[in-house]
Parts: sequence; C-alpha cells; structure tokens
Amino acid sequence: MNSLLAGAVASAVMSGSMRLAQGLGAIDRPPPGTITERMLGTRSRRGSARNAVQNTASHLAFGAAMGLVFEQARGAVRLPLPAPLNGALFGLGVWAASYEAALPVLRLLPPAHRDYPGRPATMIVAHLVYGSVLELLVRRPTAPDVRRS
Repeated sequence: MNSLLAGAVASAVMSGSMRLAQGLGAIDRPPPGTITERMLGTRSRRGSARNAVQNTASHLAFGAAMGLVFEQARGAVRLPLPAPLNGALFGLGVWAASYEAALPVLRLLPPAHRDYPGRPATMIVAHLVYGSVLELLVRRPTAPDVRRS
C-alpha cells in the first residue's frame, strides 16, 4: 500500500482508539481537535461540522505525512524486530517528538510530562496503534523465488 494512504488509514484507526479512550473516560477530548483549532485559530462551536472536517482532515494529513517519513526511515534503518514492533517504535517516536517537543514549543499543548493525568498514557497507546497499523500496511511481502535450478 502507498505510504501516504497507509499513514492516513493508520491515523483513522488511531482516531478510533482515541474515541474509545474518550468513551471510557480516559481523556476529555482527543488532542488532534484541540491542536487543529489552536493552529487555525478557530473558535467555532465545539462539535460543529466545520470543526469536525478540519480536525479530521488535519489529522489524516499529518498521519499521511508521517507514513511517508516512516517509509523513508524504514528504508534507511533496519531493526531486527518483528514488523509491528518496528512500527510501534516509530509511533512512539512520533508521540515523543510531538507531545514532548513540537506541540509545547508551538504552545499548542503542554509537554506530556506536565499534562493532565490520562492524556499521555492514552496518546502513547494511540501512537503505538498508529505505528503498528502503519507497519502492517506498508510492509511489502518478499516475492517468492521462482527461478528454476
């Protein structure tokens, strides 16, 4: 599967895990919505159709972009781990770079170590899901050797 498409699909699965966590009370609201609204400066009614489209589009676009980064990194670095673990490690790296560095620097969210309880653990799990699904979607099975002796 194309890495951009795989990244978007993995983001959609990740979104489902965040919604599940929200339903279980682990988080108040999935962070991609908050991040998008703060980046765009939108303050329309929470839950509005416009916000839902913006939030979904930005999350899928970021996930797609990270899918491309993953494919490039995967080609450059070979880890001796089973496929889903390579992806999970990448997902954890995306979480750390985003929630401990980029988002706090951009003043969109506090650093994960200072965030309210529940969100960091939930987001780590969501990023592990993202990376694992991404790896499973982009890995290319080795073609069987059809040469005759």
